[in-house]
Amino acid sequence: MLNLFFPFIFLSIISLLVSVNFKINLNKSYLISILSIPLIIFFIGNFVSLYWAIYIILIISLVFLVINNNYKKIFLISFFKELFIYFVIYFLVILYTTNYFLYKFDEFSEYGIISKLIFSEEELMNNILNIFAKGSPHKINIMGYLNYFFLKTSFSEFKEQILYISQNTLNIIIIKNLLDFISGNIKKIIFFLILFCLSFVLSTGFDKIYLDTTAALLITLIITNQLQEKHSSKYFIIFLSMIFLFSLKTSATIIFIGISSIFIFFYLFEKNYKLISFYLLLILSTFIVEKFYSYNFYLNKNNKN
Repeated sequence: MLNLFFPFIFLSIISLLVSVNFKINLNKSYLISILSIPLIIFFIGNFVSLYWAIYIILIISLVFLVINNNYKKIFLISFFKELFIYFVIYFLVILYTTNYFLYKFDEFSEYGIISKLIFSEEELMNNILNIFAKGSPHKINIMGYLNYFFLKTSFSEFKEQILYISQNTLNIIIIKNLLDFISGNIKKIIFFLILFCLSFVLSTGFDKIYLDTTAALLITLIITNQLQEKHSSKYFIIFLSMIFLFSLKTSATIIFIGISSIFIFFYLFEKNYKLISFYLLLILSTFIVEKFYSYNFYLNKNNKN
């Protein structure tokens, strides 16, 4: 069971480094880290085998921890309370998911088979299709790469419980950040509850690995962040959340286009051309991500050799 805590330890180290170096609170740094890690793994996997992505992330994090002048700040007492809360939450997630297995037929669906294929073959899904003729390549399914991080850093064989731990950890980190939005304002609390409940009406809960719950939470996170006062990481969080949403599943891609269009038209009436440019850049970024995924840099390089 101890090995199940290793992903949390690595995630916490990365989050602490983000927090002290970019001067943001630990809640936001956990969110930025858990959204960034699968995107980094996905990006590196376009050029080399996926297991190198894990090594690169962990080695850079550990080296940065050692040589960084801010590393002493990681041990500040002010971090202990938040870290303890996250540790307790993660421990409860492990207990909650004990003896959890994929529902009947789920292990043969995109929810189970993609994570299993990525773990066993250590390639992007597009590469797996071209090399082994397995899976469906047209979906990025970014959650598979977050599951890959948790599976590999737990140093164990493929365990279905870890899929639940991975996705529920992400969902709870998003919820914890959403709770920051509502503090001290009754109107925000009412708005949040309406938006949150509407999101969960369309989702499937925490006992399944379907992606609806995560998509619903990401939509809520994007909208609430857009309504918040400007802070240093506001638009970076929106950017990461939107890219993650786009890469999650096909229906989430349609939602991404809808949200982007709504914000663009809204800020067009507001004549806020900076934010219009931001959302147009987001759309362009997803186009680049899709092209990266479909081009097969890694396969083309190997074929030339």
